Amino acid sequence: APLSDKLGLSVAELVENAATHTAMVNVPLDDLETPEQCAADFIETADEAETPLLPDLRMPEKVLKAAREIFAQQLAVDPDLRRLARSHLEMNAVIKGQATFKGKSEIDPEKVLK
Repeated sequence: APLSDKLGLSVAELVENAATHTAMVNVPLDDLETPEQCAADFIETADEAETPLLPDLRMPEKVLKAAREIFAQQLAVDPDLRRLARSHLEMNAVIKGQATFKGKSEIDPEKVLK
């Protein structure tokens, strides 16, 4: 499993929680290692498997930064979350606008906005 999944909920689990609206369906395990321990294990496992890591990924804080970035990218492209966000915005978003000084003199008050 990717390092980002070991740090808590996976993208799929987070999206499922967001979709339920009532209660969290998925919860992170209480017995998880600290993020720093997970990162150190990731580095150690890569060394044991003789998997070359970039020099930046040899430090736990850099590994965690990369894992956050990967998680954010996966979340941003998840079709279910995007659909859920669009639906929420369609039902709840309000757009407010205000005419500029010049626009106030040019707006026809009889014209209906759609």
